[in-house]
Amino acid sequence: FSEGAKLLFKGLRTNRTLKRLSLQYCNIESDVAKSLNNFLSFQGLAIENINLRGNKLGGEGLISISNALNKNLTLKSITFSNCDVGPHIEALKAFADVMKTNTTLADMDLQQNGIGEKGAKVLLESGAFDRKEGNSTLKNFHVDTNLTIETFTALMRAGAGGKGKKGKKSKKKK
Repeated sequence: FSEGAKLLFKGLRTNRTLKRLSLQYCNIESDVAKSLNNFLSFQGLAIENINLRGNKLGGEGLISISNALNKNLTLKSITFSNCDVGPHIEALKAFADVMKTNTTLADMDLQQNGIGEKGAKVLLESGAFDRKEGNSTLKNFHVDTNLTIETFTALMRAGAGGKGKKGKKSKKKK
């Protein structure tokens, strides 16, 4: 399916109406990464939501998406779960770097990629997910729950888990 995906991405670059694209579990492999980057980087692209769950895009695919996010002004949601990223430090650094400046992405799913403790720490140490000084548009960021409780909690506190709901103020009894 990789050759078909390349042709699909090339054909959809000029589409100005399609908002959602789901290509989950289509056997797309890392050799499509460059085509994915070219597609998502195309000026005038209308895609707001792309689902690539279950493909074998690996770290190369995450790097391509990260590079595209530098140019893309429409993408709000990416499902990149179960895409074999693993603890690919270069890919996670590229993603963290672009998230420092990206102003459109609100939802990113990196679950079931086995980023591990090393990968999670790369994301944390980047500062990109700091609620006060990092990315302010990312509301939902999903990572593996098999991280240690300390690392998982730190990512959620850093803002990667989205903003918490504000509770109602209770009135004090006199």
